[in-house]
Amino acid sequence: MASLENLREAVKKLEEAVKELEEKKRVWEKAIEEYEDVKGKLVERILKTESFKKCTKLREKIEFLVSNFPRYDEEAAKLLSYFKPFSHKRKIIPLGSPAQRLYLVVGNTIYIAPKPKARKYPSEEEIFQTLIEHANSIIPNVRKDIREELADFCRLGKELVAELKGELVTREGKLRILSFEYSDPWDKFWFVQLSEQRYNKATIYIDFTTAVWAHRFNLRLINTNIGSEVSVDIDDIQYNPICYCELHDTLAEMLEEAYEKLQAKKERCEAILKEMKKIVAPFVLSEL
Repeated sequence: MASLENLREAVKKLEEAVKELEEKKRVWEKAIEEYEDVKGKLVERILKTESFKKCTKLREKIEFLVSNFPRYDEEAAKLLSYFKPFSHKRKIIPLGSPAQRLYLVVGNTIYIAPKPKARKYPSEEEIFQTLIEHANSIIPNVRKDIREELADFCRLGKELVAELKGELVTREGKLRILSFEYSDPWDKFWFVQLSEQRYNKATIYIDFTTAVWAHRFNLRLINTNIGSEVSVDIDDIQYNPICYCELHDTLAEMLEEAYEKLQAKKERCEAILKEMKKIVAPFVLSEL
């Protein structure tokens, strides 16, 4: 049967446990303080390295170039209006297997429909995409007086789309990123973890067909041995310097090459678009 003496004994044990817990907390806080101090000094050292400074400068230059890269595909799509009507007669071309049948419609405009009689009013971008993907089926079914010019336009359009999407730079070798995580000691799931991820290939990939900066320029780390891949936000190079500290030399080389290729790519896109405008010029004049 519980007594007052039992209660005093329980309180005494509780007080001892609290003191022990407070001591552990002080040890934890001191360890965290030391960790943050070492981490801060390491970050400070990394920020002073030439490779990190180069990565930061090139990242900013690339972000400006990529963010302001013209939507050449949209400009090309607008030019298609001068070819209308693509056909005076509405033509329907079956696509795919009978089980997954779709219909390519060539008439005043061009679109893909689920049924032969379905009507759609596609955007300029949709028409352009359909033309690029199904050129072999479309070109023979357009008006004869635009067939040759549209075929040339389509050829250039494919070149333009290829320029706007794909890998810029690739490096292979031993690549490693680091991470260190710790939880609050009072959390239910307490953990301390120093981890690493190893890769053997890095690529810088672009996709100018999307309007969002974060989706237009990507760093990909790949482990071809196990088939794993991770996309890295290029901004993390600057904001998480320890994680990528062993990659800064490689990344600096890749970013420098990427910037040079982006500038050359912009020049090629402008040249392609200029040729596309030349093709439609006679049709533009005919409407004046």
